[in-house]
This record gives sequence, C-alpha cells and structure tokens, in this order.
Amino acid sequence: SLTAGPVVIASCGRQAAGGAIAALGEATGCIDPIFGVTVWAINAPAQKNYFGISPYVVAPIGHYDKNKGLNMGENRWKVGVNSGYITSLSERFLLDVVGDIVWHGKNDEYGVSARTLEQKPIYNAQIHLRYQIDSTSRVSMSYLHDWGGENSINGVEQRDRKNQGRIRIGGAKFFDANNQLQVELGRDTKIANGFKEDNRLILRYVRIWR
Repeated sequence: SLTAGPVVIASCGRQAAGGAIAALGEATGCIDPIFGVTVWAINAPAQKNYFGISPYVVAPIGHYDKNKGLNMGENRWKVGVNSGYITSLSERFLLDVVGDIVWHGKNDEYGVSARTLEQKPIYNAQIHLRYQIDSTSRVSMSYLHDWGGENSINGVEQRDRKNQGRIRIGGAKFFDANNQLQVELGRDTKIANGFKEDNRLILRYVRIWR
C-alpha cells in the first residue's frame, strides 16, 4: 500500500527593492498558499530511503495590487508536480534530490494598465545535503536551479527565460512531535534575465497533523 499525506503551505513576509530598482518600493503581506498531497512510493524509514510525488495547486489569494511594482501574491493559479528521492549517506548524513515543474495560469491584472501576463512552465532541480544532529534537529546545505518560465505580456514574448542558481544554508528543530521551526539563509549565484538576490532569510513554522 502507498502512504499519502496532505500538505498546506501558507507564508507571509516582506520584500524590498534597493539600488537601481529602489523605485519599485516594498511589499508586505501573505504569499499565495500551496495545497497539495504527497504520495510515498518508497517509504522505508529503517533504511532511510524515500521517494515521493507531490501534485499541488497554488491559489491566488495572497496580497496583490496591480499598482505596485512588488507584490507578495501573483494573482494567478498555478499547478505543479514535485518529486523527491531521499537516501542515507551515513548514520547522520542524508541526501535529497528533488525535481519540480510548474504550469501558470494568466494574470489578467498585470501592471497599472491591467495587461495579461502569461508564462511558460518553470523547471526546477534541487540538491540538499542534511546533517541530522539528533532526532529533532538538523542543519543543511542546498543548491537550487530554475530553467524556463519565459513571460509574454498581451501576447508579446519578453525573451526572459530563466536560468537561475541559488545556494542556501539552514537548520530546523522539532519542539515536539507536531511543531517545527525552520530557518534558511541564501543568495543567488547565477541570474539570467531577472533580479539577483544578495540575501534571503526564510523563517518558517511547520505544523504537522497526525
């Protein structure tokens, strides 16, 4: 039999533009939430081997204002499929290899003139090396890369295909069986057609219902 579990990710935050693009201002609020389910085709805790497939939907209910240059929400539906393999390298080291593809709906209120934004699929690959300090705590190093995702506005292609690399370091701690706090610090290493992030701080609370 297969093991499956629902997933809901809801995040809020702040982003701000600086330097030559400071005129874009800043945005605060909640990001479009993610609703999905993970099906574990391989679920072998004793061997620390897992393989899961996670279809998901991103709902356009985050904070969005067409008159702002920066937004937390995107005002469009997205559908994706994520798959990941986890294996043990030693007693405490784990390796995660993850692939993801996302299809985008239309944003028909893009910019102050409410143009129509369309985007081709984005492909993503991730490698995470985790060190399990104990049964409740871990630290990690990650590399993530995105391809594709060229935009068009009112049917005009923008020639802005992504080719973006990112690195992250982080840690996570379970305070009990159902509550976890995660923190990650990262930056972009390579950018083609987009803004380069010098620093990103992610603080995330995870609640697990069993």
